[in-house]
Amino acid sequence: MTRYLFTVLAAVMMLASSHARGAGRDGADLESQPSAALIGRAESYIEADTLLDRAVAALSVVANRYYAKPADKAARKDATVAMNQLGKIYSFRFYDFRKAYTNLSTARLIAEEDGDDYQLADILVNLANLYHTCSDEGDKIRSYADELLSEALHKAINSDNRDVITRQASNMAIFRVQNSGWGTYAEDVKAIRRYNEGKSGYDAAFRSSVIAAMDSYFAKDYPRAEKFLKQALESIAQSSWAYRERFAQGTMFILQFVYDKQQKYAEEEELLNTRLRMAREKRLPDYELYIYESLGVFFDRIDKPDSVKKYKSLFLELKSRLDQQNGMHRISEMEMLNQIGKTNDEIRELSLQRQKERRLLTVAVAVIAVVAVLLIAFVILFFNLKRNHRMLFEKNRELLEREQQLRLLMSHQGQKTQAGRDAEPPRECEADEESARLFPSILKLMEESRDIYRPGFVMDDLCGLLGVPERSVSRAINLCNGTNFHTFLNGYRIREACRLMQDTDPARHTVEHIAASVGFQSRTSFATLFKKTVGLTPSEYWKKARKNGPAAYRE
Repeated sequence: MTRYLFTVLAAVMMLASSHARGAGRDGADLESQPSAALIGRAESYIEADTLLDRAVAALSVVANRYYAKPADKAARKDATVAMNQLGKIYSFRFYDFRKAYTNLSTARLIAEEDGDDYQLADILVNLANLYHTCSDEGDKIRSYADELLSEALHKAINSDNRDVITRQASNMAIFRVQNSGWGTYAEDVKAIRRYNEGKSGYDAAFRSSVIAAMDSYFAKDYPRAEKFLKQALESIAQSSWAYRERFAQGTMFILQFVYDKQQKYAEEEELLNTRLRMAREKRLPDYELYIYESLGVFFDRIDKPDSVKKYKSLFLELKSRLDQQNGMHRISEMEMLNQIGKTNDEIRELSLQRQKERRLLTVAVAVIAVVAVLLIAFVILFFNLKRNHRMLFEKNRELLEREQQLRLLMSHQGQKTQAGRDAEPPRECEADEESARLFPSILKLMEESRDIYRPGFVMDDLCGLLGVPERSVSRAINLCNGTNFHTFLNGYRIREACRLMQDTDPARHTVEHIAASVGFQSRTSFATLFKKTVGLTPSEYWKKARKNGPAAYRE
């Protein structure tokens, strides 16, 4: 019975592609046809259900185009569809599970690499079906299948693949019909319910009816479960789905259990006969085989030994014929099970390796992006720094030009003072009369005397040159200039250094030479004070001064 359950699931999982686009002229050269036309032709052959060899030939041409050009995007996309269809044909018609697995696993790798979640959802469901078909209860491969089904559902929801979501609702119901709840599928069922909110159409009605039926079945409300399952069958009958009889077979399979729980044996027998007629009419020998098995189990339960014998005989006869024709005995070969398990582990390892490569690529891209941002920031900072240097240089030049104008003005005022005995003292500062009269003399001496640029020049030297007490000179500088003597003196020395740089060739002289020329005994102290006063280092300023020419500070 367990084998029957999963064979029914295998048939339900097989989804029709679109309707036929035309079979085309028989015997046409397949190699000359575009891939889209070949896929369409194969779909028409599959729909006819009697031309599967031709479908395999057309799909194989499309698949081989991928092997010839594995990097071609169009070839990859078409091959994903073709290999998925080949996997279905080999699984559900020819029962060649090795070929089915080869095509489906290759299609899976292509879809994963290309991020094609829509196709990947369908491929994963078909792989899960293959795993279930080729395994028994408790096999490790069965756990792989359950993982694939859950992954397929989420891929289908993300890509809005309604066909796969509908199949999953049916699949989960079939899996859990012999249990008392949704079990590990509980979260998946919630996801389908959320997806179904606000949806219309026969597929949405089918999903809602099947899930509601199973909820009632688990609650042991069997009449209500029967009602919902019949609604699901109505949705199938009214739909235009290709291969809709497969959904009907799965739904009727669940309905058998509901009838059995209610001991409606007459209805259950009629349902089994209906399923048998459908399997024969649609030429579905796998359904027919296991419906024979179900009929034998049913008649054994209601104690009709003659009927049990009849259907067991039909089951063995058909199974022997299928084994000879299609090799269905391969379903239990240990070699196939081991191959699936081994290959699945390899796929997992490859997937992890690709994830690692993607992470490394992401890190590399992030590092490159950070370096690029830092480089751009450095370039911007460099140009901003150059602009600021230019602005500081221009500002300093303006100050020196203003100082030159002030010298001329002070010289003119000095001449007026000598010409007029009653001239008023200058009022350049808010100070006492003595300081106000003394400060112009201090300025005149600072402008004209070269002594101030002599190393070791101090306040006593200035007072000696003026012939004025230190207290009076210090007071005049503090009140009229707002600074002390050392700051006042260093200002003159720094401005003189700027003028020297304008007319001195840096190739012949050094910063130490300039510093010594204006009275500094240490390059370090000179450079520190120069940067603080001007905003540029001596070297930076010297370079710009020479670049702008000697005319900039010519007196």
